[in-house]
Amino acid sequence: MIDFKMKITTRIIIGLCSIAIFTLGSSAVVHAEPMSNGFFTGWSYSGTGNGTSVLPKDFDSYLGAKSIAIPTYVNSVDELINFLQGYNSIFSPVQQRTGAAFIVCTMLGKTFQTCKDVAYINDSRTVSQDGWDELSTRLNSPNLTIDWGINYNGTFEFATYNNFRNTLYDKINHDNYFFTKDVETNPIITFTQKDFGVVYRLFRSCANPIGDLWGLFPYKINKWSVTPTTSVNHITAKPGDVIKWTHQVKNDGQDATTENVYYYYQNGGDLGIGEDSHNDHWLPADSFKGETYSYKSKKYTVRASDVGKKLCRRTWAVPRSWDRSSAIPSKYACVDIPYDFSLHPYVTLNPDAIEAGARVIATPSVDNTGNTVSTKSAWKLTRTVYSPSETIKESGYVSSGTGVTFGLGSTKLPPYSDPNTYEPPGSKICFVLSVHSKSETDSEQVESSHECVVIGKKPKVQVWGGDLVVGGKVMTSTYVKDNTTFGSWAEYGIIAGGNITGAGSNSAFADLGMLSASNCQAGRLSFTNTPLVVARCTGAKGSIGNYTNAHHIPDVEASFPGGSYIITNSTEIPANLSSSTYRTGNITLDTSELTPGQSIIIKAAGAVKIIGNQTYDRGPYTKVSQLPQLVIIANKIIIHSEVTRVDAWLIAKGTDGYIRTCELSGHTIDMCNNKLVVNGPVMANKLYLQRTAGSEVDVGGNNPDKPGRPAEIFNLRADAYLWAASRASSNGRIRSVYTTELPPRL
Repeated sequence: MIDFKMKITTRIIIGLCSIAIFTLGSSAVVHAEPMSNGFFTGWSYSGTGNGTSVLPKDFDSYLGAKSIAIPTYVNSVDELINFLQGYNSIFSPVQQRTGAAFIVCTMLGKTFQTCKDVAYINDSRTVSQDGWDELSTRLNSPNLTIDWGINYNGTFEFATYNNFRNTLYDKINHDNYFFTKDVETNPIITFTQKDFGVVYRLFRSCANPIGDLWGLFPYKINKWSVTPTTSVNHITAKPGDVIKWTHQVKNDGQDATTENVYYYYQNGGDLGIGEDSHNDHWLPADSFKGETYSYKSKKYTVRASDVGKKLCRRTWAVPRSWDRSSAIPSKYACVDIPYDFSLHPYVTLNPDAIEAGARVIATPSVDNTGNTVSTKSAWKLTRTVYSPSETIKESGYVSSGTGVTFGLGSTKLPPYSDPNTYEPPGSKICFVLSVHSKSETDSEQVESSHECVVIGKKPKVQVWGGDLVVGGKVMTSTYVKDNTTFGSWAEYGIIAGGNITGAGSNSAFADLGMLSASNCQAGRLSFTNTPLVVARCTGAKGSIGNYTNAHHIPDVEASFPGGSYIITNSTEIPANLSSSTYRTGNITLDTSELTPGQSIIIKAAGAVKIIGNQTYDRGPYTKVSQLPQLVIIANKIIIHSEVTRVDAWLIAKGTDGYIRTCELSGHTIDMCNNKLVVNGPVMANKLYLQRTAGSEVDVGGNNPDKPGRPAEIFNLRADAYLWAASRASSNGRIRSVYTTELPPRL
């Protein structure tokens, strides 16, 4: 050490940490003289055989029991100081107390006298608190590196130099001595000073300080402290804006920093708690007074849900000063996110026209056309019933809510299912949605427009005795009451090139309706009723129908060639008119009844208006050839509202051909309200079903409900088949009009 520049006589010692002892028989020979004077007493070494390690070998190691002086668990400054303090009590054995004091003083670079002069130690070799504090300060110096050398077991780097110094403890004089040695291979603890190299060594196995070294350098305490600050690029912001916080830490103390000061951000306000990594940013050691470092934390894009909040971050720095290891925060830098909204309520109804007793779904919604979500608002859905004469029958709110925040765009509120719709046809049930408040600057209530559902009828149609074949889609309405579905239906199959919605095949809704009906149950004979991608019917939209059907309406007119007799007047068909094919332009048919054996085929180049019932004689008939039949082939066939029965084939030819079941337009329940039955085949490019009969729903509670009754019935009776077969047989041939392949399981 610096104070140990003493001249000693060189002598080579071979062995371990203490003076080597070679055992020859039972006697011991020590080779360690002469030596330096004792560290504490100044006496000469007491003689051969009295030397041992500085601290007793009281701990186990891989060398065997009690073969190490400094245990392997001592691997930090605090552990080393605690270990030495445990040995340096006035009550400790003299070797322990002396050895610990020897290590402390030599670490501090002091002789015993100078160590005592500065009050680091007393005559009893007990280290004072000042001594321990100074040792702790030097050991914790940032300029000192300690290699605890637990696994080191090689020749020291200075073993190539002759006569390095080792130390030992004299058991007679109770003192510590230096002696010379040329090699050592035991593990050591090495203390290295920045820019100077190794300044101290300790054998872990025997606690001997090694070499004529300086000892640990004094460490000047720099009195520094830091101040963190936080700034932000916005005072207020809106959704979509990007907020950037800048975090700084400044050395505002007297001296340069002696260690790295880490700083990081912390969320606050409505951003919640969350921290950046402590190791990402730091004010480096040796930063001079006034030096500042900064960084920008993660950018934050304002969301709609942040409106009305205060978004904050602050900066933490640790340690805060030379004498305080705790962290210090800056003030929060905050951004306000104000509201900016405009609310527009509206109501949608499904459906917008119903039969009495059917449910209507009113869905209230609110459009927010502003830039932010709304404040917490209250809403109310009001229901008003108007009689057919437009007077208010009843009114009141049916649903409401409070504390609702409306986001940007449209927000749907809970739908209201109205079960109380037993009102006379022509009545209206209207809904209005009100919201409070309209905007961030207008606290007044705002209302939607009145949306109304009209109580009316859903007329139904029935196809008897045959299939319904349509080139496009089939879409009819249904009525549900008490879990029973009523609607339009065909007795057999429905073949449609488009979707089939509402209409039932296989007489699905006949008689008293269909209990717990599903689309699949109602479409058992609809082609197709199983999607290609699954093995069973799903009932989903588009999964029923769409049957490939490439053929067109057959050319029925070609089956009735000729027609030399021309009808030019509007008339009923006389009972004595001979069976034949007749040509005409526009014609109006009044009430007629065909007699047995009378077959009249009318081929009109224009329109046929039917203003009276067309019927067949009731018979009796004794043979098929007696069956009467009326075939009407025209571009347009119009059936007047007074007509209730048409026994005839109705064929509307051409791509623009159509059949109308009523001549009137702008229908109400008081117009076209007679049920129509057509007995015979019906073919047309377009079929307009305009009757309003049937679908009776009891409103007053005096009559039974009959919601399944149809407005039109199309009945393909057996007499049409028999007549056609008889006529073909009389011509000597049966002509196929068209063919189609049906699925194998019809």
